[in-house]
Amino acid sequence: MAEYGKSEFEKKLDAQLMEKSSGRAREALDYLMADKALERLMGFCNVVSVERYGFNDHGRVHAKIATLNALKIIGILHQAGIEPNVVREGNGEYQDAEVVVAVSAFLHDLGMSIGRQDHEINSTRVGDPFIFGVLRHLYEDEGRIYILRSYIFECIMGHMAHMKVNSIESGVILVSDGCDMEFGRARAALKRKHDPSVGDIHAYSALSVTNLDLRPGKSKPLEIAIDMRDATGIFQVEEVLMGKIAMSSIKPYIELSVKIAEGERMYYLK
Repeated sequence: MAEYGKSEFEKKLDAQLMEKSSGRAREALDYLMADKALERLMGFCNVVSVERYGFNDHGRVHAKIATLNALKIIGILHQAGIEPNVVREGNGEYQDAEVVVAVSAFLHDLGMSIGRQDHEINSTRVGDPFIFGVLRHLYEDEGRIYILRSYIFECIMGHMAHMKVNSIESGVILVSDGCDMEFGRARAALKRKHDPSVGDIHAYSALSVTNLDLRPGKSKPLEIAIDMRDATGIFQVEEVLMGKIAMSSIKPYIELSVKIAEGERMYYLK
């Protein structure tokens, strides 16, 4: 059986996740990251995504970046007084909403272990044992477990922007997934390619993006500030991220800006 070792970059991500998370979300991530079967399955997602299809990273590193993004985004919105639905609807505290986004982001691409088509639906099927496992590790109330599972399902099933999502938590997952566009995500796929093929623009445009910062905005709660070395990266913004933001419940709270090389910062959303 194949072994899936961790790169130094992934080890750094692990440390950042532990630093960024706390309370139940930290406990949830500890639980999921200690699961060796899940670790191997997530490694296999990239066998399918990168080696079979030549796509960008859909494995452990992408999952961890999306999770880190999700925790940053929900934290910024929380500081701005925006209540997640778990709290608003009386199904938990803020830290329970953090659990929902952390678990959702961590498991959202497990369906790639089967294939690309409908992978967001398959992610709930493949991920359900892990979802139940972590929720039962954290909670004793079976009713709460099933309700939080439903929030997680909405987040995972909505992350491709193919269906309308309504909760703040699911909007966070849409955006956090789309925000993994920095250059490292494309390298594995391009290393395996020799001839040009349809879809290469996804990889080459990701190579252009040098930095993405999630921070409090000037006129809205959240700014997504993207830096790129050339205009190729605009494809990532206009064809990937903007589509996810447009379908996201948190769009009204977002500023989106882009800076190309030494040029002026431009605002898509302000």
